[in-house]
Amino acid sequence: MGNPPKRVVYQKLIRRYFKKSGEIKSEEAAQLRFDLYQCWERFGIDHPKCSHLVPKFDRGWAIEMSNRERF
Repeated sequence: MGNPPKRVVYQKLIRRYFKKSGEIKSEEAAQLRFDLYQCWERFGIDHPKCSHLVPKFDRGWAIEMSNRERF
């Protein structure tokens, strides 16, 4: 039995990559985003009461980007 065609191997690798890339989301990053979204829904976008959550949102985004780079 010979080696499988390259397209079959590539398809399996691509499928595995996208399956795992969906799992790398951090709960902490999701919670930081959710807090800001919840504040926006309550008070409106760019409300002064939500300004303290923007740096936390940026931190959550940075956590996700570092996780993706690590993967």
